[in-house]
Amino acid sequence: MRQMTRLLAPLSVLARGQDPIWDTLRAAQDEAETDRLLDDLAGGEKKLDARLKRAEAQIVRLKDQVRNLEADRENLSAQLQAVLKPEHEAAEPSEDLTEQDDAPGDFSALWERWEEDSNGALVFTPNAKRGWEKCPSAVPLSQTMRETLSVLAELAGEWRRRHGRVATSLVSWIGDQTPLKYAPADDGLRRKGLNKFKFEGKSWDRTPHIKLVDNTSPDRVGRIYFAIDNVGKRWIVDHVGLKLYGL
Repeated sequence: MRQMTRLLAPLSVLARGQDPIWDTLRAAQDEAETDRLLDDLAGGEKKLDARLKRAEAQIVRLKDQVRNLEADRENLSAQLQAVLKPEHEAAEPSEDLTEQDDAPGDFSALWERWEEDSNGALVFTPNAKRGWEKCPSAVPLSQTMRETLSVLAELAGEWRRRHGRVATSLVSWIGDQTPLKYAPADDGLRRKGLNKFKFEGKSWDRTPHIKLVDNTSPDRVGRIYFAIDNVGKRWIVDHVGLKLYGL
């Protein structure tokens, strides 16, 4: 009878819904689960803090880059404004303007000067010089062409100083800094096979160009076609004059 009592006692406890051992095990399990959740939360918080710190550091770096780019833009704008300074602001007539009065289309003394102004970043091929000299119909463009080439020399020099890297596309970079209209493509030029030229024993593509006075009579539609030398960091001008086709 006593043996039966010992056997039935645990069953009686379970029947009444009370089991100290089970309750202890259940409490320990709940505590372990709680600790695990707390550990997970703590780990997640640390990861989140690390990500926030990395993001804050990235924001600081980006702000520094923006400040540097703004400073570069202001410096370049100041340089270009000096080139484009209105004639009435000059203390004395420039040599360029004096030469223009004597021979508006004569750039013979200016090709080398523009190359020097750009520190070698703007180069004129013999074909570019001959093409302009043999194009008397482009004389009406002389003043605009002269000013454009002066600005282009400054731009080429700045492009080289930046090692050919600008924060945006070349179209936007040139358009933001100057009134020049740059186009990187010319389907008509390519279709007619006029985009290739030889210089220094190599073949170059002169598709990139500056547009002058579009939407006017053919004798005033000017173009400056040039190749971009990404290795030597140069703009190689192979045509200065009127548009090469469609006239």
